[in-house]
Amino acid sequence: MIGRPINRTIRLLRTGLLCGVLCWTTAQGLSGAGLAYIGTLDKKLLIYDENKEEVTGEIPLQGIPRQTVLSRDQSKLIILTADMAVETVDLTARKMLNHFELADGRSRPRMSRGSGGLALDPAGRYLYATFRASVKEADYYRMDPPKFVKIDLQAGKIVQSFSFPPEMDQGFGAGVSYKVSPDGKSLYVFDEDLLIYDLATFKEVDRIEMSRPEYPGASPYRLTPDNDPNLPDNVYTSLFTAVDPVVHKGTLGLATLDLNTRKSSFTPIGIDLPSLGFLVSPDQKRG
Repeated sequence: MIGRPINRTIRLLRTGLLCGVLCWTTAQGLSGAGLAYIGTLDKKLLIYDENKEEVTGEIPLQGIPRQTVLSRDQSKLIILTADMAVETVDLTARKMLNHFELADGRSRPRMSRGSGGLALDPAGRYLYATFRASVKEADYYRMDPPKFVKIDLQAGKIVQSFSFPPEMDQGFGAGVSYKVSPDGKSLYVFDEDLLIYDLATFKEVDRIEMSRPEYPGASPYRLTPDNDPNLPDNVYTSLFTAVDPVVHKGTLGLATLDLNTRKSSFTPIGIDLPSLGFLVSPDQKRG
């Protein structure tokens, strides 16, 4: 049943004040209450209590949230703003801790849609992303090739950048997502295959061929891991679809990948049904 607080949120959506749900986390020190943090065009994070079904607070920001990543301990939210600045929000204290610009007077980094989003190392210090810089010349703007960058949240700047190889001159491609390994040394790129990169050198060190399923009749699948606070930081669970080679009937299944062992498991569930996302319950018994 949808109550009045939910309707209030729907009205905000209709008036254009909300730019989307940025993340959800279990709040610290609030008896495990489920909270959603919703970015607005007037530079705020609305705090939505899903148990009370109402907005219970707000956190002022300096920019308009564009993309976010949640720290593993669920205490901080790292925000990339529409103006390409980085802001860190303390979710427990409900305040912004710092803000720094990535652009300078001559160049501005840009993130295209489908470029992989953001990835945070387990310690919460380094943020990883793919950017293209727009550089102002004397009489024109130049777009540099995409680069994979490492942002130091303590120093407040990009401290390292890597060029992509010639065969990947546009970056990893559309629809990929990133995860940093539990030890902070490797980057997992979830594409048609699972690519594993050494973060110190940005060289591919391993690849799991997910575009060629091990069992007959399965279509290529792609894991799309979310920042799920209910799962260990080394295990990711997602949905996949297998297609029967005779009657071409789709089957929905559950795939689990362990980043430590690099082993995956695939369990058929039933007929293929449309789905928009997948999360695991806090007790990890339901999905």
